[in-house]
Order: sequence, then C-alpha cells, then structure tokens
Amino acid sequence: MLLLEQRYGTAVLRNCCGIITTNNTVRQFQETRTAPKQVPTITIGNGADIANIPMTGFKVFDGKWLDLVFLLSRLQPWQGLERIIASINAYSGDIKIRLHVLGNVRAEEVDISDLSKVQFYGPQTGEALDRILANMNLGISTLALYKKNMDEVSSLKTGEYTARGLPFILANEDSDLSAVAPDRRFFLQFNNDDSLPDMTQIIEFAQAMTERREEIMAICATTPRRCWIGASNSGNMLILCK
Repeated sequence: MLLLEQRYGTAVLRNCCGIITTNNTVRQFQETRTAPKQVPTITIGNGADIANIPMTGFKVFDGKWLDLVFLLSRLQPWQGLERIIASINAYSGDIKIRLHVLGNVRAEEVDISDLSKVQFYGPQTGEALDRILANMNLGISTLALYKKNMDEVSSLKTGEYTARGLPFILANEDSDLSAVAPDRRFFLQFNNDDSLPDMTQIIEFAQAMTERREEIMAICATTPRRCWIGASNSGNMLILCK
C-alpha cells in the first residue's frame, strides 16, 4: 500500500476535483503535493455517532481519588500512554490516582516497569463501557502526536469523550475544538512533546470541572461533532475524483 501511495499518490491527487481531510496538518501536506495545480481542499474532523453514544457524564471528584480513563483501540507510540503513566508515577502528593486503560492493550506491551496504578480492562462495549466511563473523573486523549511529526489530529476518542460529557486532557490541536471559547473549555491541553503533564494541574482541572459539572455536561452536549461514518488508515483523507 505504501509503495502504491509513493508511486501514484501525487498523480491521483492532481487529477481530483477535491480533497477532504480530517485535520489541517494533512490538508496542508496534500496541498503541497497537488502544486502547481490548485485542488480545492477542506477539513472535516472526525466526529462521534451521538445517536449511539449515551451522555454518561463524569464522576464528582472527591478530593481523595482521581480516576482517569484512556480509550485505545490498540497501543501506538503516538497515543502517549507511557507519558501519562510516567506522570502519575512521578506525582508524590496526597491524591490517590488510578488509570483505567480500555482497549486491546496488555500490560506487557507497555514500556514502564511500575504499573501498580494502572488497570487494564481489555475491549469494552455497551453497558459495561457506559458503567466504567460514568465512574471516571477525566478522560485521556492523544498525548504524543509529536512522535508522528504532527501537531493536529481529529481523534475519535476526543469525539466520544465530548459526546459522553466527560472532560479530558490532550496534547495537540483538534480541528473540532478550535472554536470552543476559553471559558467553555471542557478539556485541558498540554504541550505536544515528551515533558510530563503536570499532575497537580490535572487535579486542579478535575476539581474545576466538578464545580461546574452540570454546566460542563451541557456544553459538551451542544458542542458540534460530526456524525462519524468511518475512519481510514490511508492518510485520513477522502479524495473526490472526476
């Protein structure tokens, strides 16, 4: 597939009438490949099928235990699972922190020796997934996109967290979140690098979200997320050909 892309990709793009991508980074790259021809392009971020995702909300932070959840289809370096685990392990404060990992991820795949604060569930769906997410304080989205030399992505888990009314942290730009006003943000954004996310800042964010719980859930419910039809592994773009 990669060889076909390298050999024919540019020629195919130059003979298209339009290109749709899920983020601006991919859109800008594809625009350079069509030069000097100017092919119309547009960014339409991934969304969530909200008709099938219940508003599960989030658990009130009690100031003692902080429960974080990371949704993964499978472990990829750019997801940044090790980054949040390292941050949890480095925290020495009074709050007890637990990380719940959902998806096709096994403990032996994670390149960190101390996983005492991490629980692996495997893939979860339906009511089982709903129950777990309803008992979380915060979600974790992509934290290491820099490993793909990217700054922006339209993450499917970001769409699901939003649809469920679950505040979350991330470390990249998201094309569907750029229009959210600062005073209405239900997400906390860190730098897209290998530094450890500040766990004290995450705890303070969880407390702030709890104090505005009903308002935050209402904001999530009214934040536009396009209905997800499908996801491609071939560069996150749809080509419209003549």
